[in-house]
Amino acid sequence: MESKSYARLAWDIKRYDVLTPKKERKRVLHATSHAVYGGELFLILGPSGSGKTSLVTILAGRNATGSWSGALLAEGAPAGRGPRRSTGFVDQQPLFFSTLTVRESLTYTGRLRLPTVGAKGVRATVERVLNDLDLGRCGDTYVGDERLKGISGGEKKRLQIAAELVSDPNMLVLDEPTSGLDAATALLTVRSVSRIANDGAKAVVAVVHQPRAALMLLFDMALVLSEGRPAYSGHPGDELLRHFSTLGLEPPAHDNPADFVMDLVAVPDEIFETDAESVAALDLRKRDRTRVLDAYGASRGAADAARRYGAAAAAAAGEARERREPAPSSWLYQFDVLARRAFTYKFRDEMVVVTQVSMALIMAVLLGAIYYDLGLGQESVQNRVGAVSFSMLLMSFIAFDVVLLFPKERDLYKREHAAGLYCPSAFFHARCVAELPGHLVAGGCYATVTYWMMGFQQDLGKFLSYVALCEALVLSGTSLLIACGCLAKDFEGANNIATVAYCLFMMFDGHYINNKSIPEGARWIKQLNFFNWGISAAARSELKGLGEMHGCRDPASQKCVFQRGDDAADYYGYHQTVREALAALALICVVMRFLGFLAFKYFFQDHPLFAPKPIPDDLPPEPAPEPAAPAPEDGPEDLEEPAEPPRDARASSWAATPGGFVHVGEAEDASYSDVLLCNFSSADRASPSFIDAPSK
Repeated sequence: MESKSYARLAWDIKRYDVLTPKKERKRVLHATSHAVYGGELFLILGPSGSGKTSLVTILAGRNATGSWSGALLAEGAPAGRGPRRSTGFVDQQPLFFSTLTVRESLTYTGRLRLPTVGAKGVRATVERVLNDLDLGRCGDTYVGDERLKGISGGEKKRLQIAAELVSDPNMLVLDEPTSGLDAATALLTVRSVSRIANDGAKAVVAVVHQPRAALMLLFDMALVLSEGRPAYSGHPGDELLRHFSTLGLEPPAHDNPADFVMDLVAVPDEIFETDAESVAALDLRKRDRTRVLDAYGASRGAADAARRYGAAAAAAAGEARERREPAPSSWLYQFDVLARRAFTYKFRDEMVVVTQVSMALIMAVLLGAIYYDLGLGQESVQNRVGAVSFSMLLMSFIAFDVVLLFPKERDLYKREHAAGLYCPSAFFHARCVAELPGHLVAGGCYATVTYWMMGFQQDLGKFLSYVALCEALVLSGTSLLIACGCLAKDFEGANNIATVAYCLFMMFDGHYINNKSIPEGARWIKQLNFFNWGISAAARSELKGLGEMHGCRDPASQKCVFQRGDDAADYYGYHQTVREALAALALICVVMRFLGFLAFKYFFQDHPLFAPKPIPDDLPPEPAPEPAAPAPEDGPEDLEEPAEPPRDARASSWAATPGGFVHVGEAEDASYSDVLLCNFSSADRASPSFIDAPSK
């Protein structure tokens, strides 16, 4: 396994600390070192909270939430703390666009990861990866979600791995690749990864929470963590069993050794049962764990781990290798791929597009029915102003769904951006462009129906001006909503911010308070208010040229409030022309999009500006948990210290076989032995069976 002159991945982590809510320093990882060579499968095992995910996050070069010190070597050269495109990282949650097929998902990922290969090369790579991970049968099936039926959970896990293998990385880091899978599917997944690693001389590091016995034997090396400390390092088969046997700890008969190891290193800090027997059992487990952790430093596994890292570091220093990352693609290339993917994803979901246009038409018909054929009476002035104002307000709500656009795709963006697939601006602008057609079509339908149903002036120029103002208002509203969505990290926060912003802008739209009556200190809100510009210009365009109002033949008539539409426009303070309003709305749209992009780049994602700062050394450490109480010398009569397991020829023993761990425990009459075997068929289906065989 170590035939290469340098390790694919090697690390010497001294510490990894995080800040607690009380601003205390908490040590998540203690000193640990190791190396992984090409073709090796490296298993990281441990209970929840043992530091597994923290370790693989550091190894994969992803953003850590704390501060760590030590050395990290990738491809025989010092690795920085940023993302490495030569390292594939598969985290716990599969994230894909539901309306893309498996083949399309891999194709778009391949185009982003392999910008210089070309379309034919990407297609060939995708087909190869599909076959390697047995995904060819579902290549044209939608990924799906809870609303759209798609591929199974196991296929999603393999698709997630395939997305990383498209770029043929030399290192692959897997965080819980078997979580949520049944035993047979988990075994099939790990076997596929093992085959790919051996064929391509890739270094694979995988975190598995609690593997079955047969799955453990697929790995070449294992590292067991407990409370951030290494408890074992070495082969997960016979060597693991011998190590714990030397400590006087052996798995019970017919028990999975993996479960036994997890029971040793996973000890709860507190228990619900307070009886003396439970307390004594907990204290015993704590002492066993302490014994395991204390014995690691002098173990053969610790020496081998240090030797492997030392050899990797020496080889890296001797060869003075320079780790080279693939050249990033151009901005236009990234934008093109992301825009195509976004258009495919959005418009393939017909219900989204149909719903958006249908809602616009329904609101337009309802509004047109209420203000149908306004006429030229004195009351029509107020009705026309109200119709224009309410029409513009409803127009902006057509695109309100865009406030959830970026919060909904935040996790997917963070994953792809952390892998170095594209820059933030390419993703931001591609997603914004993909939303334009649906909003513009819905806005055009809405404007056409409302204009002619409400009986506005029968003038083509005024109609086109009204449509242009409606479309500009949609773009301005979506720009504000995008900025609100980028300021929040979840749906609830985005909705709250957008609601407050809309209420503030509606208050100063020129309808609820006369423009001349707005306080001086709040005039700036009016200038940035797209409602104000749209309503003012649309109302002025409609009122100007109306001609003489009905009932105003006698200027002295008390019933005549406005003789002409121009008088109403001047009274309400509508002075903005359509050209001025369109220019102002275009400027507001640009400003809002720019602010939205800044929020997206510096707040929405984990930008270095907001990255965790190094934790000062003078911060107090988190209080250590109380040590386990020593065993009482004179305890209750019904409690006895468990006896050490026998160490003679009749003692129970375990052995690792290609099919799993085998336990042979002699009965009292020495006539039978119970053998636990894990047999696997060619279809990778596992079925444990107990076999009573005569002892020889």
